[in-house]
Amino acid sequence: MSQSKSIRRLAVLSRQLEQQENTLLSSGGLVAQPCSATAVRSLPRFDPYVMETYLDDLRELKRQVYELFKYQPELLTGPELSKEEHRALVRTQLRALLDQGINPLLFFDRDYKKYFYLAECLSLVDLSLTVKSGVQYSLWGGSVLNLGTEAHRRAYFDDIGSFKLPGCFAMTELKHGSNVSSKPSDLLAAVLVAMHARVLFGPL
Repeated sequence: MSQSKSIRRLAVLSRQLEQQENTLLSSGGLVAQPCSATAVRSLPRFDPYVMETYLDDLRELKRQVYELFKYQPELLTGPELSKEEHRALVRTQLRALLDQGINPLLFFDRDYKKYFYLAECLSLVDLSLTVKSGVQYSLWGGSVLNLGTEAHRRAYFDDIGSFKLPGCFAMTELKHGSNVSSKPSDLLAAVLVAMHARVLFGPL
């Protein structure tokens, strides 16, 4: 575009803008507005801590788990571990949680929300630890709590909670493999303590 055409174009644009401005002034439509800085200063104060506390009211438990493994890095799982070394480490991790005053069985008995929140925290450390805790406290401990008698609960609750009485859990049908979704099943809970085994049978 030549220079003369550019000048003519600018002149046309200038006249159009002047016409629009005169129209707004005559109609009272041109009103001063606060700048963005003023608008931001007038917004209510937002406290992220209040929002975080509202959304995560169990964050103190998360902090406990985080600090346990932060200050004891020897409890963290490394890629070079053998299967047996990993199993031993997971048992050590669980005992370290108990030493810290975190007892999953008490949560399972009294506060499901806190129990499953803890499971989520443990999954960030090692999923094997989450599974170990779930078998020990949901399956073994839960079986005693929900299917056992008061005598069973008095006899085993504390030892299950302290991991003094570790357990394992299996589901099967008599003379058949596991197919719990479509067949009447029996519950098989085998608890190994030292060299002794206790097997509990009950209908599922």
